[in-house]
Amino acid sequence: MTCGNLLGLQRAISRESAYVATIGENIRAARIRAGYATGKAFAAAIAAPESRISEWEKDTYKPRLATLLRVATFLRLSIDDLLDGVDSDYDRARNDLTWQTGDLQSPLPQQLGGSLDAATATRMEQQHIDDFSKKAREVLQLSDKLNDLATDLEEIRKAAEATASRRSHHRKTG
Repeated sequence: MTCGNLLGLQRAISRESAYVATIGENIRAARIRAGYATGKAFAAAIAAPESRISEWEKDTYKPRLATLLRVATFLRLSIDDLLDGVDSDYDRARNDLTWQTGDLQSPLPQQLGGSLDAATATRMEQQHIDDFSKKAREVLQLSDKLNDLATDLEEIRKAAEATASRRSHHRKTG
């Protein structure tokens, strides 16, 4: 069984067992499939710190959209491949699009009574794919913003706790 077949089998099993993949797991699997046995080798290839690769793969740090695009491009994958199984809403939207386009072999000409030529159908399919990719990028950007807001809120919480602690200390000593 090839790596591609194993990946397909893994995806099918994960969908059926309600297993939720992580971006880190997907990056690691893609890195290994691409022939980079270690995070160190992959880090050198994409000019990123080895520690950052480790953080991505352990899901302690999520790559930003631009980085995700760079990693996907370098590994000759789509962002969709890296996000597969990560978010059920994303997967559902992707599966709806796949159903609509017949897994990129759209039934549009048949739906329209065969009135479209292959080139027109291909352009329409590409437009659907482009629209979906744009929406996926927007979702990732929103996710990055939410992560940034969560970080900001945590910093505000810590600052508030520190302020409260100082006030409490001043009351006790004052």
